[in-house]
Amino acid sequence: MARTPSRKTPSAPTPTQRNDWAHWAGWIAIVSIIAFAALVNLAVQNYPGFSFSENFLSDLGVFPASADYFNSAVILTGLGVAFFAVAIHKSQRYPVTPAALLSLAAAGFLLAGVGVFNSDVEPHHFLASGGFFLFTALAVLLTGYHWVRNHMVLGWIGLAGGVLLVGFVVIAALSPQPLLQKIAVGAVLIGYFMLALGIIHDHFKK
Repeated sequence: MARTPSRKTPSAPTPTQRNDWAHWAGWIAIVSIIAFAALVNLAVQNYPGFSFSENFLSDLGVFPASADYFNSAVILTGLGVAFFAVAIHKSQRYPVTPAALLSLAAAGFLLAGVGVFNSDVEPHHFLASGGFFLFTALAVLLTGYHWVRNHMVLGWIGLAGGVLLVGFVVIAALSPQPLLQKIAVGAVLIGYFMLALGIIHDHFKK
């Protein structure tokens, strides 16, 4: 009499398998930031007379010679941020709440929306760009609050960073200042880059 094959229940992912998601999250973040910097630089080079003090970054997305570079930069980086949030959630290694990761994923898709809807397409562009900053700030605030509740010193830094980012967004909305926009973008990129480096370092250390 033939034996019926026994069904094996799928085993839970091992810590190493889960950590691979965090490893990929770190590298995707690094690659997306480098791609963003390179493509934006190309966009600036193809925008005659672009001024960091007088032009918004979004201006790069409407000038014909620079539009493809800039719009590709924000779309690729936005999708990279969304993947980063999903990968950190899948890794189950870091104490970040699902609400914070959902906010970060939303910020990534909204950043991609900045490239889909350039500044000539309103109110879509305003909603995408403003939503990116606000959801990024919300992700940082939620993470900071969670870490403070768990007695982690880094939580206070997260809370302070989130408050500062919200302040930049409010000031920029009330009194449009191209330089403030670039400071806010730079702060987000630096924070994202340092976070990615920390994750990669943590992966190799383990």
